[in-house]
Amino acid sequence: MGCGAKEEEEEDRCGEAKGCCELDMCALAKAERNRSSSRWQDRAERLLEDEVLVIFELPDGSEGERHFKRGHTVALLKSFLEEEYEIPAAEQRLFLNGKIMLDPFCLCDFTTKHNCIVVTVEGLLPASAAKK
Repeated sequence: MGCGAKEEEEEDRCGEAKGCCELDMCALAKAERNRSSSRWQDRAERLLEDEVLVIFELPDGSEGERHFKRGHTVALLKSFLEEEYEIPAAEQRLFLNGKIMLDPFCLCDFTTKHNCIVVTVEGLLPASAAKK
């Protein structure tokens, strides 16, 4: 075997060993990321399923309440208010701590660790509206 052939053989062995070690390290790193990601995902899913009591301050000064999950959207809250209090969803504006709550967001998007929140509702409450 010539000198060049021996060097190629060593490079192949080194390349194989190096590639093998890199693969093992990559596999370990990937496994750790997956484990970490899985824990984060589990925590996020639990958060979305947590219940929160929403107290609505209605336009006429009365209050209403209902339990929702933190993963429920503002649009769902508006839908509830439309069914329960006959306030058209398109005319509603919901506020939490003086800040408007936009439809595509969910309750978990609003930083609160409390299991109860007070939402101020602006909109026209029909005279015929009564809590069902």
